[in-house]
Amino acid sequence: MRKMLLILTVLLVPAVAGAQGMMHHMMKDVKDERTVLNFPPEMKVVQKKMMREHMATVAAIVSLIAEGKLEEAGSLAKEKLGTNPEDIKRCSKMAKMAGEPDFLELGMAMHENADELAEHARMEHRKATLKSLGELINSCNACHERYRH
Repeated sequence: MRKMLLILTVLLVPAVAGAQGMMHHMMKDVKDERTVLNFPPEMKVVQKKMMREHMATVAAIVSLIAEGKLEEAGSLAKEKLGTNPEDIKRCSKMAKMAGEPDFLELGMAMHENADELAEHARMEHRKATLKSLGELINSCNACHERYRH
């Protein structure tokens, strides 16, 4: 057993070190060209927490759709991600803080996609529900491709 561990160590350590060196070389010229949002540090923490909660909701929606529980998936989407006066107000405030005019539009697109998902799910249209889910995720990605903290 010791001999096997020694052989693995002799073989793996240089391979891992080589891979790390290659990754470092590849990453040194990578620049993040996304626009930095003008949030105070505390707001960055709040927003990141909110985005993680959104992702947990998306995961729960996927599970419910997989189980054939479309109505529950739609209710969850509407309740946790859909548009409501509080979200519109919060998103507007965050957009003003961010100082980026498109930030509100990108953020609201996700909430609107959640509303569409909820409506399709309520009508038990599985394919349309999944299409709306893809659009919701693409809304998130569009914002993350453009902005960073």
